[in-house]
Amino acid sequence: MGKQTCYLITRCSQCQTPFYFRPPQKTKRCPRCNALLTLSKLNILYKVDHAEDALKIILKLKQPGTQTGFVEASKIMDGEQS
Repeated sequence: MGKQTCYLITRCSQCQTPFYFRPPQKTKRCPRCNALLTLSKLNILYKVDHAEDALKIILKLKQPGTQTGFVEASKIMDGEQS
């Protein structure tokens, strides 16, 4: 069996819009403000195994007053965090 794909959820450093990406992706444009983001420099809010779960979390994060913790993206992308 191959390596399982995961989805990492973060927020844009410019406009705070939540979005997800899949490692080993290095950069991504924000879906809202179009800023080019270096993903390893962003804080990871959640790690999930399925895109459907990522979308549910993003919808919840878009609700007013939602707070989250974080893990540095570089740690997850380098395999330090499971």
